[in-house]
Amino acid sequence: MRDEELLEALRRAAQERDPFVDPRWEALAEGKLAGQEAEAFRAEMQRSEEGRLAEEMLRPFDVEERRLKVRRLLAERRGQAAAGAPRFPWRKAVPVAALAAAAALALLVRPRSPEPLPPYALVTSAERGDPAAGPAVHLRAGGSLTMTLRPEEAVSGPVILRAALVYEQRAALWALPSGAAQISPTGAVRIAGTREALFPDGAIGVYEIVLAVGRPEVLPEDAGAIARAEPQDGVRVLRQQVILEPP
Repeated sequence: MRDEELLEALRRAAQERDPFVDPRWEALAEGKLAGQEAEAFRAEMQRSEEGRLAEEMLRPFDVEERRLKVRRLLAERRGQAAAGAPRFPWRKAVPVAALAAAAALALLVRPRSPEPLPPYALVTSAERGDPAAGPAVHLRAGGSLTMTLRPEEAVSGPVILRAALVYEQRAALWALPSGAAQISPTGAVRIAGTREALFPDGAIGVYEIVLAVGRPEVLPEDAGAIARAEPQDGVRVLRQQVILEPP
């Protein structure tokens, strides 16, 4: 017997004992297995009792099953005897090994929480700007702006920056010029540039700069979401008011 044939025989033997060994279950649960390939896999699983039970366990509740589940929960909440509540007729005794495999699969496909981030502090300075009046920074024509977002401790793992400008209650993505924003290996972010480069439209008035730094998978993408964002797991949000002065 060749090596390939031996490996295939071992895979099939393991699958007969525990159908969740097959990696196609994970692909099916994640929606990556579809069409003819998914139908062929389901047909293959129907050939064994273990496979049929495994598919039944992962099948979503239908409308009637959800209704019965709600009725049962309401009965228990009202203090009625749980024994008198409707049961799910489709539930069968499932081997312990299959239950353990299903639990492991659920943990495998469940979205993971993003890695936490420490608090960030924002330091803003302006060249050729008037002294800050409260939280605002005044920036004159020909001046430059520097903003530094520094974490309380070094950050491991990827972080990115997304930013929005809110002007006259309208939010737009802040299209920073190339090289204006830099992120250090420790997670610190530095934004620097001239007034003309950072604010090419040059409209006079009050801007709110909303800076969202965090894990790529959870960071908001559109301007409105960034403007409304609040700190959460994997995301830190800082705001700075800048006033562009007339020439």
